[in-house]
Amino acid sequence: MTVTLRAVDGIDQAGQSDPMALPLPGRRFFDPFAATLIELRRDLLWSRQNAGRSAEILRAVTWQPEGSSRTICMPSCAQRCGCWTGTT
Repeated sequence: MTVTLRAVDGIDQAGQSDPMALPLPGRRFFDPFAATLIELRRDLLWSRQNAGRSAEILRAVTWQPEGSSRTICMPSCAQRCGCWTGTT
């Protein structure tokens, strides 16, 4: 990302900084499931051609063996529905 600061005062005098290149940090996800979903989202936003691969990975990470009781739900909804335990 390139940032240029510009200021204008009350009598229309303007000043501008030199352009500065700054990295745009991404959010870190510590839950492996959440990190996987975000990575899949990035893949899909990068190119629609990644849809097949993303769907295959999503099926793999959400697969539950017979008798498994893990609920696939995002941690952000825990206050609303109480379904997230954070354990597998």
